[in-house]
Amino acid sequence: MRRSDPASSENLSDLIATQVNFGLAYIREAQNAYGEGRLEYGDLARQIALNAYSTASRFAARLPEGPYRSVLTDVARFKDEVDLLLKRAIAIPSIA
Repeated sequence: MRRSDPASSENLSDLIATQVNFGLAYIREAQNAYGEGRLEYGDLARQIALNAYSTASRFAARLPEGPYRSVLTDVARFKDEVDLLLKRAIAIPSIA
């Protein structure tokens, strides 16, 4: 159910934008960490990014589509970045 209160929607829009930017930063951190072989930190950064996406997505569902189309587009792009991170093959070091 989408809410139509303009003040509430503006606050949600700001929160969503913050979560998107925060999550994208952690996606980059995860990618860098995995590239450097720091798997535990990569996993942590990935989880933080997933949590940020979950929050952004949950609040985006409450925004009216018309005036906040750009915010909703940013959330969709964020989802694409999250999906790419989750699909990325991560080399697990051998214990042998």
